[in-house]
Amino acid sequence: MSEAPVIKTCDTIPLAQERVEARSTFKNLLILAFVVGFLVWSYRGAGIHLSQLFSPDSFEQILIYIKKLFPPDFSAVVIR
Repeated sequence: MSEAPVIKTCDTIPLAQERVEARSTFKNLLILAFVVGFLVWSYRGAGIHLSQLFSPDSFEQILIYIKKLFPPDFSAVVIR
């Protein structure tokens, strides 16, 4: 009696896996392009220059703002 050929599943999986990886890679690239495009669009729309955002004066203003947050003010006037 002749035996039926044995097909190993590990022999057939790589082809299917390559297609899934290709689709997944394409989706990831599309998502990345969308996110980068959105960031560029919002950066230009906001009209903010990074040199102004990271200037020494800006850091000083940020520190003043953070210092005002501590200790938190839970008085009735502020909470309402």
